[in-house]
Amino acid sequence: MRVLRLFTAIENRIFDILYARKFLTRKTPAIQHGCKDTVSTDWYSLVSIFKLIEVDKSEVLIDIGCGLGRVLIFWSKKYPSNRIVGYELNPIVFRECKNILTKKAEIYCRNVLLEEKIYGDLFFLFNPFGEKELLKFTKKIIQSNKKFKIVYFYPVHIDALSTLKKEILIEIIVIKSRVRAIHQKVVVITKK
Repeated sequence: MRVLRLFTAIENRIFDILYARKFLTRKTPAIQHGCKDTVSTDWYSLVSIFKLIEVDKSEVLIDIGCGLGRVLIFWSKKYPSNRIVGYELNPIVFRECKNILTKKAEIYCRNVLLEEKIYGDLFFLFNPFGEKELLKFTKKIIQSNKKFKIVYFYPVHIDALSTLKKEILIEIIVIKSRVRAIHQKVVVITKK
């Protein structure tokens, strides 16, 4: 197991240098109650998830809690014609991300929960919120968009959305790899 973690860490650093010219792996503490620490999604998970998710060229892709921008960088390589947006709450992490990113992605340093409306087609979450905040965010997405996909990686608070079952569909995708000894859950939430 340690060997696999080491392999993943090395792989992430290689792809970070290749695509961002800087290491993007590190944990940054949350700066606000109800929000989570910044942790990067590993490259293997991103590739695996977006092999399974259909993305149209006209869709707006939004990473909530974008950290240092690994998802934004991945999307800019995989979906070069899409509009790509990131929200990061921590101003220190935001400034670093802004320095790393190309002009392809827009990044905003603000609390997305304070936005009146949040327009987009695909939203990526790597567990950025507590239960109450996840519910509030999902309700805003439902109110703001006729059609959407929320890709919720490592969905520890998925039960918080049980009150919305009349309005949303929840599909659970499992990413398995015997070689990597992983069994990761991804939840895709769409409007009914």
